[in-house]
Amino acid sequence: MSDKPKKPSIIEAARRGASKPVLVASTDTDNQIPKTVSKKADLKQAGETITYQCGHKIGVHYLEGQACPSCRDKARKDRNLRRKEKREAETTPGEPKKKLDDQGRLPDGSLFANVVYDAHAVMWSGELQVPDAILPGQYHYFNGQASGVEHLLRQLAGQYRLWKVGQEAAGR
Repeated sequence: MSDKPKKPSIIEAARRGASKPVLVASTDTDNQIPKTVSKKADLKQAGETITYQCGHKIGVHYLEGQACPSCRDKARKDRNLRRKEKREAETTPGEPKKKLDDQGRLPDGSLFANVVYDAHAVMWSGELQVPDAILPGQYHYFNGQASGVEHLLRQLAGQYRLWKVGQEAAGR
């Protein structure tokens, strides 16, 4: 056995907090006699760290006043449970979930065309060609610009849906 006094574990030191003296090994390699540390700043200077299994290191002074991992997990699970209950409370049990119906989909033969990126303007532009349901070979064109391709495609499809609602309202 060695003659060195046993230093408390890092977890025990963190639990005691900075208000009580903590035995910490000296960072000086020549003098391995433990010294007393009583302030948070001294803990930081003493260089006590915990090394996790993944290799990350954290100083003991960061643990002071924090919840332990199991308490953090419990709080996270409670938060998620409250969110789930809130979502369930917002929907009534007999109410069916909202589904997209076919009227919102693009018709067969629709084409996104001329989708081009303008680096100077940092914008995508393009058009949507939708075949006419009554006149074969005829197309309706919708043009737009957006900062991303997906945004552009959604914008063009939205223009088509608005046009279709207007056509249905007009009795066509």
